[in-house]
Amino acid sequence: MKKILVFTILLLISYQSYSCTSFILREKNGLYLGKNLDYYTGKGFIFINQRNDIKIGACIVPEKPSQWISKYGSISFNVYGKDLPMSGMNEKGLTIESLWLNETEYPQPDERKAVPELGWIQYMLDNCSTVDEVIDADKQIRVAHTSMAKLHFILLDEKGKSAIVEFVNGKTVITSGEKLSVEVAENQMYSQSLAFMKNNPLGPKCYEQPIKDKRERFEMVSQMIKDKDINDNPVDYGFNILKKATWTFENGDAPTQWSIIYNLKDRKIHYKTKDNGDIKTISLNDFDFQCSISVLATNIQAESKNVKPANFHSYNIEEAMVHLRAVYEEVPFTKGKIPDEMLNGILNATNKKPCN
Repeated sequence: MKKILVFTILLLISYQSYSCTSFILREKNGLYLGKNLDYYTGKGFIFINQRNDIKIGACIVPEKPSQWISKYGSISFNVYGKDLPMSGMNEKGLTIESLWLNETEYPQPDERKAVPELGWIQYMLDNCSTVDEVIDADKQIRVAHTSMAKLHFILLDEKGKSAIVEFVNGKTVITSGEKLSVEVAENQMYSQSLAFMKNNPLGPKCYEQPIKDKRERFEMVSQMIKDKDINDNPVDYGFNILKKATWTFENGDAPTQWSIIYNLKDRKIHYKTKDNGDIKTISLNDFDFQCSISVLATNIQAESKNVKPANFHSYNIEEAMVHLRAVYEEVPFTKGKIPDEMLNGILNATNKKPCN
């Protein structure tokens, strides 16, 4: 138990530089969700998550983990291995992104089964086709109180419904509809972001100014969305928004590692990384999400501009162990401090189960 506690504290510290900016862009014939991941490491894998796959939430004791069988296939972006995504889109178009939030306080144990904070994303992608279904699922599932990263989430579905999900004083807070007047999220509670923008207005075309405070990204991004010309390509313009919100070591914090634009209508994901600025594209329509004996993944730093099923390979525990060791060695607060038994615990909990 002592080792688990130490591991929890170390991982929590490492997550504290997990900064992000995310936004929703609405077009006449399209819906887009954009996200920057600011972190100490750019190592990660893109996973094919299959239908009819038996899953178990990788919760820390004494939580009782949830078990489920996935209904939908998805593509996800993962730093910490299988079923622990930072973000993803499923075949129904439901898209979820995570962002750090210091004020997060997850629910106390109750009659609901639990999933870890990143596992919450996978659970929802596996089981829900719309934002409304995610909101309803909160009655059956909760983020484990023992979860290590303090997150909130921004969601968008094919019908155009969006929401921000936060956990405040142990309660789930959903902001959607008219209350989600600005479809932007960063590393404050949504209500705090609105208040900061109101109390610290930057003026028109503020995105032409340098960023002096991370909280300014909320207003800058929202203005860029409003100022988009009808003739601007939405994917290119989305990456321009993310470029404005990009963070670097010169800013005094962990840099932007990934930039992602999700195209919900076309079921396409466009992304680029700090180490490879070429935009790559994944089309979910190319993939067969039927359950198989193998976990399939591809390195996010791979060179292919059009990422196809052939670019994915069988991902096993041995590769996952090498990857996790490398991740923890790149994060200053965990470098040399995570024993293999801890890594084995994570990997065994999320290891591939037989197909249903």
